[in-house]
Amino acid sequence: MKKVIQIAAFGCLAAGLVLGTSGVAAAKTVSDKKYAKSLCGAIQGVSDTIDRIQPSSGGDPTATQQQILASTDQLLDSLNTAKAKAAKISPSDGGKKVTKIFDQYFQSNIDGVTAARQKLASADPANVAFAADIAQFTAALRTLDATTGDPFSKLSAYQDLLRALKKEQACSQIVTVFGG
Repeated sequence: MKKVIQIAAFGCLAAGLVLGTSGVAAAKTVSDKKYAKSLCGAIQGVSDTIDRIQPSSGGDPTATQQQILASTDQLLDSLNTAKAKAAKISPSDGGKKVTKIFDQYFQSNIDGVTAARQKLASADPANVAFAADIAQFTAALRTLDATTGDPFSKLSAYQDLLRALKKEQACSQIVTVFGG
């Protein structure tokens, strides 16, 4: 049972994490093609981090907690790195409005993962309710997508950008683009 909970907790780290940009005021305007490549490359970097996360194989609850927290720290580092990378640019179609959409979405994901991590970190692995604490952590990550929304769905006014996202190979692996 513990193994299933551990695997579920790590599987949920991947659930719904789509990333964006920050630093709207300092963003340099670039072509939509370059923006799509950079944004989707940043998202792919986080996806690669998630793929490398392995659940704890031991039955020790303290070790399990530490493994989950360490993996969550890796995920947060990856999210922040991707956010910083994407913050440097804005697309020519939509500009800072688009950058702001992704900034808000990205920050919401970071905040959600951080809150779930803090709650799990304060849980007592020796308590019989620890399995429930892991389940709450898992649920928090699973519902993150529902609470943060989909930034790509807010791009319908930016058809040139949507076309660039649709054509970018890295984007096709992380999002289905309609329109453009």
